[in-house]
Amino acid sequence: MHRFGKGLKILPSLTINIGELVDNSPQDCAVCGRLARYYCRECFAVTGTDIDSSGNICKECNERVHSDYKRNKHKKHPINVSHEICTSYANKPVEHREMELFAVICIETSHYVTFAKCEEPDGVVKWCFFDSMADRVGTDDA
Repeated sequence: MHRFGKGLKILPSLTINIGELVDNSPQDCAVCGRLARYYCRECFAVTGTDIDSSGNICKECNERVHSDYKRNKHKKHPINVSHEICTSYANKPVEHREMELFAVICIETSHYVTFAKCEEPDGVVKWCFFDSMADRVGTDDA
């Protein structure tokens, strides 16, 4: 991210689903939200398909999506899912494991700026801005 605010603005997502990063974590189907049993790299790479955020798909959606002549030659890879996970997520959506953004740090050489969440004593959370060069003496910039 840029350290200064002229031009490009980047608005990061405040939460991120880390379910796909956790080993042996159940994955949700990108089409219907149920337990995914397959991963299709080609569906993940194609924009404009009904698989929008990942190539993870359940058994039923895999059959439906890959029956289309444009995608019937895709290589689908099974996702190893334990029997316990299969039974606990039978016919219900997979819950997301999310982390909440705490800070954004932008570094260039020895200068950094950051936006960080700061909780006040009354429980109100605000985003605070810190600049590592804000206290420099003899410069025109504040």
